[in-house]
Amino acid sequence: VLAFDLTFSCPKSVSLLWALGSEPVAEVVAAAHRDAVDVALRFLEERAALARAQSQGVRHRVGSGGWAVAGFVHRTSREGDPQLHTHCLVPNLVQRSGDGRHVALDAGPLFDWARAAGSVYQNQLQRALTTKLGVRWGPDRHNTREMEGFTKAQLRAFSKRSAQIEAELEAKGALYESPTLRMRADDEASLATRASKDHSLTPSLLAGRWNREAGQVGLATGADLDRALCSDRARPGA
Repeated sequence: VLAFDLTFSCPKSVSLLWALGSEPVAEVVAAAHRDAVDVALRFLEERAALARAQSQGVRHRVGSGGWAVAGFVHRTSREGDPQLHTHCLVPNLVQRSGDGRHVALDAGPLFDWARAAGSVYQNQLQRALTTKLGVRWGPDRHNTREMEGFTKAQLRAFSKRSAQIEAELEAKGALYESPTLRMRADDEASLATRASKDHSLTPSLLAGRWNREAGQVGLATGADLDRALCSDRARPGA
């Protein structure tokens, strides 16, 4: 394994506010996402940037100097829907404490703490957007929450990849005995339905498409969306 891809992705409602709201609100959303990624990465690095060392024939975990991380912000899903997310590429190399050698990291804690790091990201994002924009949140579902103010149909209209994956799973008709097996099946279905990226989709073309699709499902855009989701007290420019 040469590197690990740690991906932090906004809830769909947050991506829609970023894509369809006003520019000042979009800037607040993007900044909140970046800050939440930073907080979650620090949380994970403190607990999982570990290496292995051997002493008298016994292998044990030791600390390191931390990770080198390259972050890549992506703004759409593979199907061109709004999906603000960051890929954090972590090379499989750390400087081991004690002898200072550069060695592979012990990946076990990375997987152990991954879900918790995702919760830290989501909670930090929710806190920032509540404070800065006055948005409200719905119930927890699969370790995340959507903002209040969107219908299921509106979220679904901009979740084409999820619909493709669910259709693939339904076509197979399999039953999954545990969440781990379901997650593995989701990954396999994602790869099976993964199309090549459409590089002809420029930002202006995507913006036009998103506004048309928003109109088809009765979703406000621009300042109207800001007013529908954000409190007057916190909304930029209000």
